[in-house]
Amino acid sequence: MTASADESWLEAWRRSRYEFLHGGRWRIFALDGSARGLPGLSETVTLVTAWNPGAVEQGLAWNRAADCRLLRSLVANRWAWSPARGRSLPGVEPAWREDGFAVFGLKTEEMGRIGAEWGQKALVFVTSGSAGLVMIEDLQEIHCGLREIVE
Repeated sequence: MTASADESWLEAWRRSRYEFLHGGRWRIFALDGSARGLPGLSETVTLVTAWNPGAVEQGLAWNRAADCRLLRSLVANRWAWSPARGRSLPGVEPAWREDGFAVFGLKTEEMGRIGAEWGQKALVFVTSGSAGLVMIEDLQEIHCGLREIVE
């Protein structure tokens, strides 16, 4: 494990839930399960946000404006995207929520470029056969077990 993937951050990502719009419905999952991926995906889905770059908390208005800039960038690059969000799992304190986007079909290097541009430590990715994190500092992929959440 690299310095960019220290245990406290990994624990935080595992205590979170991730949601993205796909095929007209919300797909919801956590990285604390045993499944290898999310059935029904034909390409990699990468979750990205512009909130709190450098892990420095910003205000709601600032974060929303940053996500608007990110959306303009996604559109300018002609990447397929849908709404997404991350949030704490029930019972995890302090509770939090961040809006963002699911970007479809990115390769690891593209994930690294987007993550670095928007000041993120890692990006969550999921396919039909794997799920985990891409650490932006060194592009290390950390594979995690997935738990699909059905509501």
